Amino acid sequence: MHFIGRFVTTLFGLIFAVIVALYLYTKNTDGLKPDIETFINDQTGLVVRINGDLDWQLFPPLSLHIEDVEIDEPHRATHATTLSLKMDLSAMWEDVNQWQVSALNLTDVTITDDGTHATINRLDLTDFTFGKPANLYIDASYTAANAKPIAGTLEGSVTYTPATDHAPESLSFKQTTLTLDWVNAVCDMHTNQNSRPSHNSPLTGTDDLLPLAILRRLDVTADCRLSELKVGKETFQAASLKVTNLSDNLNIHLKISDFLGGSLTAEADANFASHPVRWAILPDINNVDSQRFIDWSNQSMRWVAPIKLNGKIQMRGNTQDQLLASISSDLYFDGGRGEIDVTALKAQLDQLALITGGSKQVASWPDTWAYGRFIGTLKTRGTQQKFKVQLDNLYVDGEGKYDYAEGQTNLLANATFRKAPQHSPFVVHPLLQDTPLPLRCSGSTDTVRCRLDQDAAQALIAGALKRDSDTGLRRKLKDKIDEKVPEAYRDAAHSLLDIIGRSLDRD
Repeated sequence: MHFIGRFVTTLFGLIFAVIVALYLYTKNTDGLKPDIETFINDQTGLVVRINGDLDWQLFPPLSLHIEDVEIDEPHRATHATTLSLKMDLSAMWEDVNQWQVSALNLTDVTITDDGTHATINRLDLTDFTFGKPANLYIDASYTAANAKPIAGTLEGSVTYTPATDHAPESLSFKQTTLTLDWVNAVCDMHTNQNSRPSHNSPLTGTDDLLPLAILRRLDVTADCRLSELKVGKETFQAASLKVTNLSDNLNIHLKISDFLGGSLTAEADANFASHPVRWAILPDINNVDSQRFIDWSNQSMRWVAPIKLNGKIQMRGNTQDQLLASISSDLYFDGGRGEIDVTALKAQLDQLALITGGSKQVASWPDTWAYGRFIGTLKTRGTQQKFKVQLDNLYVDGEGKYDYAEGQTNLLANATFRKAPQHSPFVVHPLLQDTPLPLRCSGSTDTVRCRLDQDAAQALIAGALKRDSDTGLRRKLKDKIDEKVPEAYRDAAHSLLDIIGRSLDRD
């Protein structure tokens, strides 16, 4: 918005200066070009070079056609292949605010501004008067520093009001259609310069996500209805986006009524009144189709359920690395009632067959767990992760690291099977019930694998057999001695267990 406003201001300053210069001189226009360039520089401070033909006609309608014009400003350079203007002649003699431009056409305009690059393939502005709605069409592309180009069209009603003694410069769009490769939207937008002093000089860099120097000078409100929003393989419809930038605080509110079978509401606040920028993101996902979510995330597993997710994510900074390094989140998950593939979990639990005397009880489980309760929490502090999950009678808690920058995971989790509900097939050997089973999850985000952690398993067994251990494993061993060992040998068996425990205590 600020970019368009500055461009419009520069453009009409140039046009006004050219018209006045042409009116003041009556010689051949080609011979006048150096004089006109000097006049424009003196009146506007713009460095203008007219490299091609300059044609104008004073008779109604006033017409101006310039080919190959360059404009230089501090930190910005503009080049246009052609500029054509038609306006009401009578407005020449009135206040500039009463000008009536019947048609303004630009083609092949390139603008370089502080590391950004914009190309306007075509711009058509008709029925324009300062402070009143005009028709605007733009076919353009925009590339920020170190970012992919954004190409699309904008068409609708625009009102540009220059600054006065009583009001700041402003730019408004009404029912304006924005079409990009990934979104179709109809928006109402308004932006104006503010006069609030900034107490903090923004530090800028090529990796900045927000143009703080611009945002601190502007007040912006936008309300958009999105008929299409493409993210990955999914296209979302019936979405809304509201943006406000007031008092050094940017707020973005996104709502998608049909998000993967459910709904999504997300609100993001970026407070740049202080350094570094403080972010707060509030996601709220309801009744989303888990299988569509898994497919959308390019994961390979079967999971059928309505899922919910909400919580709060906080970050600091204005670059991707700063945000990922400072992330702090508390998220809450509810998987409702559904079915989930547990073949990977079965494969790991089979490795515990030696501990349970060769039992293959887990192998008889069905590959799909039809569950009644699946909930969890995730706490993130930088790369440190801590989580708790309950899947019916399976409880998992763990912690470790997830490197967002590298996309690498290294987590150690303890899975504990408690007494299963009646008729549930997901039971474990009594020796393993109520005993935490260590699982190590590691690898890249796309190929992360969870396996039984051998070192942690050995330490777990040793700890479970110690005399003061209150784990399920030691209790079950003592119970088994009482049940299976003949009475004459029970004391000896208990003594042997204690000897093992004392030995482990000394270790």
